[in-house]
Amino acid sequence: RMRENEATLGRLQQQGGGEERERERERERWSLLRAARDEADRSLSLAASLADKEAALSHAHATIKE
Repeated sequence: RMRENEATLGRLQQQGGGEERERERERERWSLLRAARDEADRSLSLAASLADKEAALSHAHATIKE
């Protein structure tokens, strides 16, 4: 009976560890998704800034030619 209890306890601990690993994996997944979204937002912001600077440079070249 004692061996059965120890075996049952061992299985429960292994299952609990698996659940904890699954939760940790899920937290890591969401963390990576947030980081990817933040980097995508940053990329869009940099692209918009570059477009503005290219437009200003183009306008400056046109002004110089006049």
